[in-house]
Amino acid sequence: MQLKNLEKLIRRTGSADLIYTKDCVWIDNGYEKAPLFSFRELSEEQFWSVFNIPEKKRADFVVTRRAPRADEAPLFEDSFHAEEQLTWNDGLSILYGGVEAVPILSERGPIYVDARDLTPFFKEDSKAILCARWPEGEVFPVIAVKSGMFLKGLIQPVAEHVIRSGFCDTIELLAKKTREVLKAGYSVPGMEGNDNGEE
Repeated sequence: MQLKNLEKLIRRTGSADLIYTKDCVWIDNGYEKAPLFSFRELSEEQFWSVFNIPEKKRADFVVTRRAPRADEAPLFEDSFHAEEQLTWNDGLSILYGGVEAVPILSERGPIYVDARDLTPFFKEDSKAILCARWPEGEVFPVIAVKSGMFLKGLIQPVAEHVIRSGFCDTIELLAKKTREVLKAGYSVPGMEGNDNGEE
C-alpha cells in the first residue's frame, strides 16, 4: 500500500501496532493490516519520520511494537490453509449504526465489511480479490485482500455490536415493504424491474 494510504489508515484511529514478520513490518490500526515492504525493522523514531507526523502531534498516537501472536502468524502468509475466494457486489452497501457495511457472500453466510476498510486497497488495485481466512476455532473470518497470489492486506469484519438482530430486522422490513410496493404496481425509483427482468 502506498505511504499516503498507510498514513490515512494510521490517522483514522490514532493508533498503530507495528508487527514484525520475517518479510516486513505490518501496520495494524485495529481494523486493517497492511504491509510496509520497505522495512524489516521500524523504530518508533523511524515511524514518526516515515509518516511525517510532527512532534507536537505524537502524543495523540499510540504506537506499539510486537511480533505476531502464534494464532495470527499464518495470516500474514500469501497462502493460508483455509481460504475461500469471495464474491461481492461493490454497488451494494448498507448504512447502519454509523457504519457503511458492505455485504460479501461466503459459503458460511454473509460477511459484512466496513466500506472505509476496502477503499484504500481498491483505489490502488481495482482488480484485487477478497478471500475469507478462517482461523481455527474462530467464528468470524479475517478478510485477505490479494493481488493475484500476493497478500496486500488484512481486514477485520464489522464488529458484532453493529451486525445484530436489529440490523436483520431492519433489512427484512425494508425488503418486505419494497416487495409490497412492487406488487401493488407502483414504481420505486431505480427499481422499475428486478434482476430477473420482471416488470
